[in-house]
Amino acid sequence: MTSECFYCGAMFCHTARKHGDHMPIPERNGGTDLVPCCAACHDMKDRIPLHEWHPTAWKEINASWSLYGRYTRLFLAKALALMSDYNASIENERQNKKKSKVIKAEDGNSI
Repeated sequence: MTSECFYCGAMFCHTARKHGDHMPIPERNGGTDLVPCCAACHDMKDRIPLHEWHPTAWKEINASWSLYGRYTRLFLAKALALMSDYNASIENERQNKKKSKVIKAEDGNSI
C-alpha cells in the first residue's frame, strides 16, 4: 500500500514500521489523529531539532512566506516563539543548576 506524505507530497510505501504522524496533537500528549507521513518528514518534524535543520529548509520557508495566509503566519510565529521560550527556560534551569553546584563546592559541601 502507498500513501502521499502529508508534508512533502512524496509517495511512500507502508512497511511494518509506523507510517503516520500524530497531527496536530503529538501521541505523547494524547493525540490520536494520524496523517500519512514519510520517514524523512517524520524524522525532520519529531527528531531533528530546528537548530539542526539544513539551511535549505530555512531558505524555502523564507521564500514561500508570502504565500502563507495570515493565520498560518501567526500560527508559525507563535509556535516558534513558544519553542524559543521553552528552550530559554531549559537553558536558564541548566545554568542555575550549574551555579548551585559551584556555590556548594565553594562552601565546602560535596557535589
